[in-house]
Amino acid sequence: MSNNMPYERKGEKVKPGIYRVYNGSPVEVIMMVPEPETGKEFVICKKWRFVRNKDYFVVSKEKFYSEVEDKYGQKHQLYRYDDSYEEQLSNLEDIEEDGFNVRERIIRMEKKAHRFDDTYLKSRRLRSSPSYTEYAKDILLHKTKDEARVRLCRSEKKYVGIKKEDYIILVSDLKFLDICLKGPLAPFADFINERFGEEPKSIREYAAAHDINRGSVEHIQRKMILAFAEELKRRDEADGIKRIKEPVLYDYSAEDEDDEEKEEQAEETKITDEEYLLSLLNDVLDRKHSEDGIRKAINNRFGSADVEDKLCHDVCTFLLICCGSKNPVKLNRIYDLKNKLKKRIAEQR
Repeated sequence: MSNNMPYERKGEKVKPGIYRVYNGSPVEVIMMVPEPETGKEFVICKKWRFVRNKDYFVVSKEKFYSEVEDKYGQKHQLYRYDDSYEEQLSNLEDIEEDGFNVRERIIRMEKKAHRFDDTYLKSRRLRSSPSYTEYAKDILLHKTKDEARVRLCRSEKKYVGIKKEDYIILVSDLKFLDICLKGPLAPFADFINERFGEEPKSIREYAAAHDINRGSVEHIQRKMILAFAEELKRRDEADGIKRIKEPVLYDYSAEDEDDEEKEEQAEETKITDEEYLLSLLNDVLDRKHSEDGIRKAINNRFGSADVEDKLCHDVCTFLLICCGSKNPVKLNRIYDLKNKLKKRIAEQR
């Protein structure tokens, strides 16, 4: 008998949530309703699955609290609360769409999801990305949290944990992403939903689910981010404003040196782009730079302009995607890029 599934006391209302039937299948209890004439109470349930379904059924309160006997003569409650399962926001939204009043539970879940997760907004500076590629990544990586934040503010009819100007930015960027998903990003809509949705898949999980290699997934992601970055750039050109932060030169050895001294040092060292990127790949392996350090190092060398050389472009894109991902660094990919850079450097000499 499991200790984490206590018996519900008779006489109390059945608590909404996930229950496990004695035969092992989980069900979601939605609410209790009385019969108008007799006042007899019934429990409205739904089979709990990871996919959308409408398998609703009704159980009397007496049967819900009834006990069954196993082959050894031991009695067990037919329905037992199971706290090892967590209610899914998407499931509750489906239930609400089917006509049940679960709005309070949805609001409560959204509040709980953000109660300890306001740091992502406090530490995040909206529209301060150094390039449109970084801007595109920022919107996609925070897509789910931003959508939940906007829904919460709308349901509460006030700005919850966010300033008004930041709320306007979130709404604007999410609306633009939605427009792009119906237009130029339509071919990537399913990919974005799986990689950056409410239950995001890692590159490895996406590759396994679609029976392709991880390199192909990275290629799709790179194309998608570049396509979205291009649309963000076109929007700014049409509006006559810039929603990104102008890149600045950054020197790790002496931050207080002026631009002229930095240019003189760069001229004296005469490090090629390939040598510079090779050193960055080595730094990633040695974990010498933080995520922001890698971005600043690339911007210091290349700025916001597109890198014309394909190899250098591939290395820069990999580093930017790599440092913005929570997945482990792809060692095989790093060694492959290092070998290509070394070969190029040897040819140049």
